[in-house]
Amino acid sequence: MQSDREFEISGSIADETTQRILSHVFWGQSWSRTKKVKLIVGELLDDLPFHLPIPTDTTIIGTLVNYGDITVYSVLLDIYMSPQDIPEFYSNELQTQGFAPSDAVVEPHHRHLHRADGVSFTVNASDIENAPSAVRMQILSGLKRESLMSRDEMLTLGRYWVDRVVLAAPPGIEHRRGVGSGGGVSGATSRHEAHSALPPNELMSLYYPQLQERGWHFVDMVHIDMAAWSTWQVKDSSGNLGMGVLTILAKPNEPGVWSLELSVECFY
Repeated sequence: MQSDREFEISGSIADETTQRILSHVFWGQSWSRTKKVKLIVGELLDDLPFHLPIPTDTTIIGTLVNYGDITVYSVLLDIYMSPQDIPEFYSNELQTQGFAPSDAVVEPHHRHLHRADGVSFTVNASDIENAPSAVRMQILSGLKRESLMSRDEMLTLGRYWVDRVVLAAPPGIEHRRGVGSGGGVSGATSRHEAHSALPPNELMSLYYPQLQERGWHFVDMVHIDMAAWSTWQVKDSSGNLGMGVLTILAKPNEPGVWSLELSVECFY
């Protein structure tokens, strides 16, 4: 089957150099969505997503770029520094450009950093006897927010959303938590069952105060005889915007019993 991927090579090509760069093509990369591959021998790419500092006494082996939904830049360098000093050098330099370390454990020859705009940076340095350190870097651009979060950050944000979709029973309403509730880093859903003789629009309005106390802003409400929907503008703990929806549906075979679902999703 013929591939529709585009492959481009530029720079001053030497067979040994090209083979060395291509040997790193599959270093932590997925080609399933690669649309274009570009290999630049002996140079850096002009449009890297940030300024990449290059120490003195460095030989640039080349840059390999996989363009796709997530763009992956692989950079190979020979640097005359110890392999312990190189990751520390890049960690310090990139933190001045808005990057933050994302490693729970810092390894001597390795660093991983990320930035809030969806860019991550990984550097590995190998010790070669009587030779400069062989350095390989991987830069990912276009990552989703959860790809940049530590496990603790993901758990904290997941708990944040789960807490904000739990509904308390309004006065005079019999209430119980339903099955299928849960959440993640970008939102959550809770399900409840309410017993009330009120029509859906009036039952819906009883939940407004607790949503407004959470800082949610009412947008609209639509109702018919057997159902009602209200939409809300929400923000996460960092001020990112999202949308909340409260749905009330009548159970046809159980008069006075309503299924409630409150969902929220933040737009990252």
